Amino acid sequence: MRLGDGLVELDFDDPAKYMEFTASHTLPEDAPVILSGRKGGGYKIILRAKKPPPKNFPHDGFEVRSKGLLVIPDSLHKSGNRYRWLSINGHIPEVDLEKLLGVNFDDIQRPKAISGKVGR
Repeated sequence: MRLGDGLVELDFDDPAKYMEFTASHTLPEDAPVILSGRKGGGYKIILRAKKPPPKNFPHDGFEVRSKGLLVIPDSLHKSGNRYRWLSINGHIPEVDLEKLLGVNFDDIQRPKAISGKVGR
């Protein structure tokens, strides 16, 4: 499945970060959740963003992915385990992702200031 056009993935390699995030943030009850096939676990929350992030970026111990491919169940992870759905109902809810994450996407896409002199 291709990410983009508002379709985003919150990718948690660390199960503890997923538990921490879901305990401290209000997500739509119908948000699809995938259990990763990687050893040690991992989770993916699939959402549709009202304002899509400009690019993939790390955030508080997980990755916000808005570009690239989303690995979905029943894909096989290199560990030999399969990805599987923990919740799915055929609907991907739309959220204000900036508000949910407490970020401003305009700050993310702004290039960093360059200081110093250019080489001769």
